[in-house]
Amino acid sequence: MNGYIKTEAKEAYKKFLKEAKNPLKIFEKRGNLKKFVDRQKELAAYNSVYLGVKNVELSKIVGSVQKYMDFDKNFVPKNKIIETRWCNIYIAYQTNNRLPLVQLYKIKDEYYVYDGNHRISVANFLNFKSIEAEVTEFLPSTHKKEDIIYREKFLFEKETELEGIEFSEIHQYRRIHKEIKDFSDYQKEKYDNKIDYKTAAKIWYTELYKPAITILNGNNMLDYFIERTISDIFIYFLDHKYYESEKYMEDVGYTYALISFINHIKTNADKSLKSRINVYSYLKEFKYLEDLDMKKSLDKETLNKLSILKEITEIDFLYNFIILYEIDEYIERKDIKDFRAGVEKWYKKQFINKFDELNKRISQLPKRYSDYLKYIENEKEIIFHHFRSFKDIAKKKYKKKKVDIVANYILDIFIPIVESIQISNVDKNDLNKNYINIYDGIYEKYTYLFDYNQKITIYKAAEAYFNSEGAVYFKINDWFGTKYINNKKRAEILLRSINKLDKEWQEFHIELMKKYGEFGRFDTLFKLQELIKISIEEFGTEETKNKVKNDLEKLFNQKEINVFYKTKRGLIELKQNENYSFVDFYVDIMESSKYLGEDKNYVDIIDLAFSVMYN
Repeated sequence: MNGYIKTEAKEAYKKFLKEAKNPLKIFEKRGNLKKFVDRQKELAAYNSVYLGVKNVELSKIVGSVQKYMDFDKNFVPKNKIIETRWCNIYIAYQTNNRLPLVQLYKIKDEYYVYDGNHRISVANFLNFKSIEAEVTEFLPSTHKKEDIIYREKFLFEKETELEGIEFSEIHQYRRIHKEIKDFSDYQKEKYDNKIDYKTAAKIWYTELYKPAITILNGNNMLDYFIERTISDIFIYFLDHKYYESEKYMEDVGYTYALISFINHIKTNADKSLKSRINVYSYLKEFKYLEDLDMKKSLDKETLNKLSILKEITEIDFLYNFIILYEIDEYIERKDIKDFRAGVEKWYKKQFINKFDELNKRISQLPKRYSDYLKYIENEKEIIFHHFRSFKDIAKKKYKKKKVDIVANYILDIFIPIVESIQISNVDKNDLNKNYINIYDGIYEKYTYLFDYNQKITIYKAAEAYFNSEGAVYFKINDWFGTKYINNKKRAEILLRSINKLDKEWQEFHIELMKKYGEFGRFDTLFKLQELIKISIEEFGTEETKNKVKNDLEKLFNQKEINVFYKTKRGLIELKQNENYSFVDFYVDIMESSKYLGEDKNYVDIIDLAFSVMYN
């Protein structure tokens, strides 16, 4: 074995040298390793700090402190004297013998070998991606802008243990320090949470910085700022939040500010209605920002209750104030003096017991149903929300004050959803990954439709859910009452309604939709017709047409209003998953100004829009 590994090591050494001389690499400069001393002098990097043990990418190790003449730039040996040492290290790596840590000197983002050149050489041959090393950093002391920024970055990373935040301007790390400090103070004030600065920095990074950066990057913000980093743009976003809050005289929140900021930047470059934020691709990231905004609006007592609730149940009921209300009622009814004790009792009696019963009953069903228990048995939060809403549905449906919630849920909800999924031809892989989302989606569709038609069945709701063209349902109010229709039907009815108008008005509405998008809200057509009817009585047909066109054009061309519309649309998409066209926006402005009576026809549309924006 010993002889075999030695032979293998020698062959590896020869192969490494041969690869470096490969004719196919003739155009690659073999070159020397960089000299540490040259870089040190260039940047006056004489003050050093020991960073400890780090995992360092081999691609970032570019030079040597002493052995820069013995290896080329890829750490291929240049002379035969090195062979014995190289082979011994190769054998140690292959036989898992522990070697001393490599010692590296770091200047900015480059590393130089102080001790361990042969180990780096062998690691390169073996295609290691990284290596553990003891690192000492030498800090540049010149007064160049880039070196000042680097020193600021070094201190910031040392104090926060956050990496990857890069600025192109000096003093920006101070701003981030302030943001983290404010965030830390908020945690202490709201939660009595005495966390250290580094922990606060990590929470701030996870809950604010990273989601915001992902959204900014996803909306191509770097394309609009030449020679700026994404961290620079994050600072501009914070500035925008400050100015918007000053303008509206209240904290507008991170969610609104980020949507508004991106729309401002995009509209500056292109005012077209398509030039706006992409919200749908970043719902997960926006959830972090919405959570932050919500937490800031809550009082200390409520946050404390939510914290206790999450600690005991391990479920985040952040938005579910109904749950807190239900627990408070339970505690009062049972005359429990301590909130924590009340939550523990409520969780066991009202929460866990229902799930135990649900699991037991479903497991006794025929296999074609019981096999689906595995998909929902760990989704306690979702199923509990179902129980809560189904309780009211069952009372209305069966006209009883008391119903067996678990039994009726299985019969009315679980079994029909399973059967609907079985006949839906959903891909098995998709089913394994997304079953609970599909299950919950069908249930939510059912509860939505039940509000409008109490005879609706889960099967009909599932049909609506799986109909990709009609997955979104809209409540519509017209002269004939309230109905619910799907997206495809909405478009068909809208077109039929327009076709019933006089030909000149058909053309007028189609022209509006071509320019500003199809009406997102079904009742926009009826409201617009009502507005037009009133205006015709006052001004006549042609002047009314011109007024509507001119109003829309003026709104579109006024940058602040254009951005406000896009931001409102983004918020609606985020919260309601609903389309909101520019004509919907115009009708909303006119509807909001009804208090002016007929006088609104004489007030400039821009003034009306601003009154809506600031009230």
